[in-house]
Amino acid sequence: MNSNEMRNQASITSPSRELNPNIKAPDPIPVNSDIIKLFPEPLALLLHFSLTILEPRNEELDQPIQPPSATGGLGEAQFALAFRLSPNAMAISTLADGRLLAVNDRLLHLVGYQKDELIGTSTVELKFWLHPEERTRFIQQLQTQGTIHNYEFNFRLKSGQVKTGLLSANIINFSGQDCLLSIINDITERKHAEEQVTRLAKMSQAISSATDFQTALDVALHQVCEITGWSYGEVWIPATDGMALECSHSWYGKYTDIDSPDAAKFEQFREYSAALTILPNEELPGRVWHQIQPEWVDDLATFPDDLFLRLELAVKCGFNSAFAVPIVTPTAAQESVSVLAVLVFFMAKKYPPDHHFFELVTVITNQLGSVMQQKKAVTEMQALFAAMTDVVLVIDASGRCLKIAPTNPLSDYKPSAEIVGKTLHEQFPVKQADFILQAIQEALLTQQTVSIDYQLTVAGRDSWFAANLSPLSHDSVIWAARDISESKLLENKLRTSESKMRLFFEAMNAIVLIIDVQDHTIANIEIAPTNPTRFYDFYIDPINQTIEHLFQEKTAQDWLDKIQQALTTQHTIYFDYSLQSEDKTVWFSASISVISEQSVIWVARDITDRKQAEAALQLEQDKSERLLLNILPELIANRLKQDQRAIAEHFDQVTILFADIVGFTPLSARLQPIELVNMLNQIFSTFDQLADQYGLEKIKTIGDAYMVVGGLPRPLDDHATAIAQMALDMQQAIHEFQVQQGESFEIRIGINTGSVVAGVIGRKKFIYDLWGDAVNVASRMESSGEPGKIQVTATTYQQLQHKFIFEQRGAVKVKGKGDMITYWLLSRRK
Repeated sequence: MNSNEMRNQASITSPSRELNPNIKAPDPIPVNSDIIKLFPEPLALLLHFSLTILEPRNEELDQPIQPPSATGGLGEAQFALAFRLSPNAMAISTLADGRLLAVNDRLLHLVGYQKDELIGTSTVELKFWLHPEERTRFIQQLQTQGTIHNYEFNFRLKSGQVKTGLLSANIINFSGQDCLLSIINDITERKHAEEQVTRLAKMSQAISSATDFQTALDVALHQVCEITGWSYGEVWIPATDGMALECSHSWYGKYTDIDSPDAAKFEQFREYSAALTILPNEELPGRVWHQIQPEWVDDLATFPDDLFLRLELAVKCGFNSAFAVPIVTPTAAQESVSVLAVLVFFMAKKYPPDHHFFELVTVITNQLGSVMQQKKAVTEMQALFAAMTDVVLVIDASGRCLKIAPTNPLSDYKPSAEIVGKTLHEQFPVKQADFILQAIQEALLTQQTVSIDYQLTVAGRDSWFAANLSPLSHDSVIWAARDISESKLLENKLRTSESKMRLFFEAMNAIVLIIDVQDHTIANIEIAPTNPTRFYDFYIDPINQTIEHLFQEKTAQDWLDKIQQALTTQHTIYFDYSLQSEDKTVWFSASISVISEQSVIWVARDITDRKQAEAALQLEQDKSERLLLNILPELIANRLKQDQRAIAEHFDQVTILFADIVGFTPLSARLQPIELVNMLNQIFSTFDQLADQYGLEKIKTIGDAYMVVGGLPRPLDDHATAIAQMALDMQQAIHEFQVQQGESFEIRIGINTGSVVAGVIGRKKFIYDLWGDAVNVASRMESSGEPGKIQVTATTYQQLQHKFIFEQRGAVKVKGKGDMITYWLLSRRK
């Protein structure tokens, strides 16, 4: 039965069951609107269930509790039973002074008092409210609304511990006076979990952003010590021979909670540690390294001094507690665990084992292990490139070399880093450069891989290369070239001497088929005696699987068309195909060359390594593109990629907006840094959405200040209107944020219209910025404005006066400009 059905039913009787013959079953309880008004809906339904299903136990009640008059047909014993057996902490207190009249067992268990300690005592006297004035505000709000659900507040237990709870309350008439019926749910653990998630997310992001393992260690040490309050952190790394631990240069130290004022002792501890070499099972780091288990020492004085070499120095520094944990690499089940490092923390006070801290450090060490695993993957990718015999380049649409993959070509042609930045015409004869450039443009136009053969004279001899040009982006390709001089020589030999051809076949690992075609169908296939299977597992048979594809319904016609195209054009046809066996995919690059009018030779080479390299390069290219577009406007980013050293443009008419959050500085003194940053992120993310909505360009944020411009880098005819619209929406967003968060701060906005110079200068850490008098005046409009208002110059006012409502402020003294007539932007005209 749902809640609506329950409300509409006149009464509910208990189900048939065996009852104690000495106890009379309760009469049916009417479920009317009074109960729904008195309690939150879940509790109202629970009370009804309790009163109709549970056997009455009036004799177990210590004292009868008079039911509130609002319950109508609810009897004394029934209300008392529901009150006492409620799974929620409940209390009835006087509205005027908070004197407790009744409490249930759940509340006594929560706050730690005995019943006689509470009854007749006010919550103010008990110092139950962490902030007594908060009760006054709560009562005022309750008197206005009549009922309050899930009011979050902090309360104090008998032990002095402070917890966080959700308070729901109604005003009732109890024993002839206005009273408060309260329900409290303890959410302390949930709040702690939420804070823990926020901390972990912050640290995880910082660790994942680290460029290498050493940087990740530095980040982890500082984050853990700063958040948890541990005084000192250090890292121990296995030596090169793996026989001992050495102290890393990564460490963290905080002097504020050290009893001894002599900081030199603290430095002496660090210097002594840096000179140590620790063997397995020696000292705290060695024990953890050997056992591959974390260890907690809540009192260093109990640690044997023959095991802890630095015990005397640690005591002089004021250290009392220590904790050490290993960092291991994630491995498969059959592999042994490898310890990468040991983190050690010290604290001034005696600190018993804390499972929250243990969980936090465990997550961090797992993250560090993953970072090293990723570094290992990068190393493997580098090894893959080193094992490749192809020449792999990244070329742009103009034929300029952008990047060289670190492969290991077998041919004499090994391009050096010197060719990066050079064009094809600077490396090849004109005819060859034009031919290759045409193939690049075809690949970019069709967004398909284009295959070509070309010849170079290397070390005094002619060499042939087969290249695949695969689109990497809209203006660049991956050039993967392999020396096919032997294949070319083989093709020539095939045309002149079959006996010599077999000598070459025996040394080849390519698939070579001679295919005869009659009446547009395959008449015969002769398999050349090559040996491609030596590189594959037993379940991969590249020759037979390729032949099967020539007759399969899905691929037969397409492949036959390619053979027919080669016969018709008398030119070699190139394409790639893959073979799948179990969970392995093998890629081949195939060429179809004409032997006679009705015969072709099919040569297929394994290009699996090249395909993997192309995919890896494409992934990195995509990451770089996304990162660049998050930093700079797309137009500017594209120009920077064309190697323009400095970018600066003049714009005759743009509108600039500066905004500053007033009252944020006092707020920063009251909130935790992470809370402050999260709040600022929510506000500025809303502003970013507004900028996108009106086609504006965000320039930067400085502290709690925000800068945005309209009319560049892309022209915008109504840039002043768009800026004004955004300014009004920013005011509204701040107002809504105040209501949601319950914080008191406002926004001050200044706007000006004029000419600026915009661009990117310098060589590192690019940022798109504005310069000019118009920018300075816009900044002065903000700084000389008033909280909650939008101040604009006369220039901006002239452009917007027919679309928006303004109020003239009058003459304002502006630094460097003298007196200026300014206006308040109030609202849009209807």
